Amino acid sequence: MTKKASIPFQTSPEEYAEVARSQRKYAREVADKIEHGGELDSMAGGFTAAILRAWADNLSDVQKRPRGQAPRFDAGNVALEFAALVKGKGVAKDSALGIIAGRYGVSVEAIRKSLRKHGDAAMALLTFMQTIGQTNSPD
Repeated sequence: MTKKASIPFQTSPEEYAEVARSQRKYAREVADKIEHGGELDSMAGGFTAAILRAWADNLSDVQKRPRGQAPRFDAGNVALEFAALVKGKGVAKDSALGIIAGRYGVSVEAIRKSLRKHGDAAMALLTFMQTIGQTNSPD
């Protein structure tokens, strides 16, 4: 993910909130169909449904800030990069913080702050993906 989910047009705050609510409802319905429709195996269906629900829960009712006021990095991507460095490559946490802060031109504290929100989820996702890789290995 490189951008936070948002509705790509300008409208009144009330109309925007209604569209966001409608999109969240639709995404949840699609997730339920995937989860219960038998089209995908249970692992893929559960994983897909979890992603759709997370997206629905994070879709903002408030419009994006005007250009120039946007954050310098996506906190979710930073958390995934941190998890990949620490868990995937064995880089020390302090080193990983410095690497990522340098990459985005922000302070280490800004990276720490973003990890408070998304760090645990990113680590859990990487652990899950590694488990799938081990389960599906030809050994």
